[in-house]
Amino acid sequence: MTLDLSQVDIRSAIDAAAEGIQDRLARDHIKLTIDIDSSLGEFIADERRVVQVLYNLLANAVGFSPQDAAISVKAARNDHHVTFSVTDSGPGIAPDVKDKVFDWFAT
Repeated sequence: MTLDLSQVDIRSAIDAAAEGIQDRLARDHIKLTIDIDSSLGEFIADERRVVQVLYNLLANAVGFSPQDAAISVKAARNDHHVTFSVTDSGPGIAPDVKDKVFDWFAT
């Protein structure tokens, strides 16, 4: 895989990912909260891939959350890293499959 590295605006990347799930948020009455410090700015990454990963995480959160729930996405910077986290109120991963989460072709 070839990465197209450039400066990526953190808020813009989150907004682009969230745009793709707006219809599902509205349909299921799920509230999305975005929690980032406005001074986070940019970092170097492949913007298309960052948006893709964030979209997948958000879509998964919406897919496993009950109606009228809330999900949140947060971003924080520490040293030379940016950390994104997505939180939902879904059932979580069953204990018997947690060890398979990062296996190829496992769901």
